Amino acid sequence: NAAAAGNGPHTLTAAASDADGNTANSSVSIVVDTIPPTISITAPVTGTSVNGSFAITANATDNAGVAGVQFQLDGVNLGTLVTGSGPTYSVVWNTRAVPNGAHTLTATAVDVAGNTAAATPVTVTVNDPLLLMHADSSEVSGVTNGSTVAPAIAPGGFTGSVVVNGAGSV
Repeated sequence: NAAAAGNGPHTLTAAASDADGNTANSSVSIVVDTIPPTISITAPVTGTSVNGSFAITANATDNAGVAGVQFQLDGVNLGTLVTGSGPTYSVVWNTRAVPNGAHTLTATAVDVAGNTAAATPVTVTVNDPLLLMHADSSEVSGVTNGSTVAPAIAPGGFTGSVVVNGAGSV
């Protein structure tokens, strides 16, 4: 049981002997690490209103070394495991990919021994401005008010649909 040995370096030695009295010894050095890393999200802070693309950052440290940090948005991985020398780890989040409203950011650090620790969750409010598009009658010919249409042009990376709402004939 490695945990019973305590954290730190240890030497394991095996001794064997045969019926003729011959003996042999063999040793191996190991390092026991049961100490989890520490991690905290440093940006954004709870209560922040966010929009657009920005970096989510966390600081993670460990006695033996951090292998990486996995960021999560509402419990779903946000990208892949972020590796590096730390202690600061970050991922870019585009808030336009989620609906406006409250969202929870978390981060989990894993050390080189496989120990994990989760940061205290951070709750932010996504407040992306409404994208308004102008279309002349040739672009929406035959569409009635309240209809949903796919835009012919994707300004600023917009994807999805728009609802036609106007006065008179469109």
